[in-house]
Amino acid sequence: MRILLPLFFLLATHQLLSQVSSKKHEITISSSQFSILGSTNVNQFECELIDYIPADTFDIQSKWDTKSIHFDNLKLSYPVEAFDCGLEVMNHDMQVLLQSKKYPTLTLHIKQINLNKNQVAIETLYVNSLVDLTVGGVKREVTVSDGVVTNHSESSLTFSGVVNINMTDFGLDPPVKFLGMVQVNEKLTVKFAVRMEVNTL
Repeated sequence: MRILLPLFFLLATHQLLSQVSSKKHEITISSSQFSILGSTNVNQFECELIDYIPADTFDIQSKWDTKSIHFDNLKLSYPVEAFDCGLEVMNHDMQVLLQSKKYPTLTLHIKQINLNKNQVAIETLYVNSLVDLTVGGVKREVTVSDGVVTNHSESSLTFSGVVNINMTDFGLDPPVKFLGMVQVNEKLTVKFAVRMEVNTL
């Protein structure tokens, strides 16, 4: 990534830029993983998309300063009905919970990546990030505190992260099954990993 990776290198080695800069990029998502993990009073479950390509190419603009990168229009959409929970009945329950007929996609909008302090290596960088997560038609800004940027080459990186959310924040009601004997906990964990191939325009 001819702009983003050198920028992370400058930040990591403390050769800081003196002013805000911006650049246009063409970003191709070469692979993406998105998982939703939850639990009930009797077990745990995981619904996931593996190696899903959310879109062909994004034309975006980035702005950066001495410690962060801001993205415009880096939005990834995931079809709810494509999530695999391991059992067909669980797939159906997840689709009902997330109202897939009315809201067929989840959306991850990566808005900002901030480099954590006191880092030297650039192959793997520990970051925090602001993202917009849209579930069931409800958008919430969430902080990804333990994000990771893995630099594969000068034009390729993977951004991954984990965030905990509450169903009720998105207007979702935790379902009850089997006459009230199985209760789904309202807290969910979202995991994602997005590999990007970047061409600076």
